[in-house]
Amino acid sequence: LYKPFTSATGGMALLHLAEWQTLTRKLPQLISGLLVTVIVLFAFIAYHQIADALMATTSARMSGTAKLLAGTLDESARRVVLEAEGAARDTAVQRYVVANDVALRPAALAALGRRAVTTPQIIGAELLDRSGKRLLWIDGPATDSVPAIRGGRSDSAVRSRSTAIGPFVTEHGVISYDVAAPI
Repeated sequence: LYKPFTSATGGMALLHLAEWQTLTRKLPQLISGLLVTVIVLFAFIAYHQIADALMATTSARMSGTAKLLAGTLDESARRVVLEAEGAARDTAVQRYVVANDVALRPAALAALGRRAVTTPQIIGAELLDRSGKRLLWIDGPATDSVPAIRGGRSDSAVRSRSTAIGPFVTEHGVISYDVAAPI
């Protein structure tokens, strides 16, 4: 049963099928197959558990980062609104807007410099008349980091009867928002 038989040409052609049917041949193949299956299954489960753990950790970190960013933006917006309202209440600024007199311009610029552009992230401050025409622009501390916006943005600030914060706008690769305070 276990001897190979020869073909018509005299060479060895096939092994007898009974040789492959013995337990000594099947058992190692069966154990190897089970071992490979267990290793692949374990790797698959481990991969998914690690992926789930990473997603949970990333989600928690992103949530914390978003809350921190929201708090920072909220505090920044409050500070900028207070500065804008303070500049709008300044008498030099009010006189310049009402009169639109060139002689009052230096005093209005000085008032804006003292009150409206003290926060480091301010790009600049502008005064608009009732029709939205720019009367005055003053560069803020962040203007040097954004030279494309020097002299003001292409579209003017939010117009409102009360202090308002506009939406985020991307211009020249810079994300910013407008704050408008009526005078």
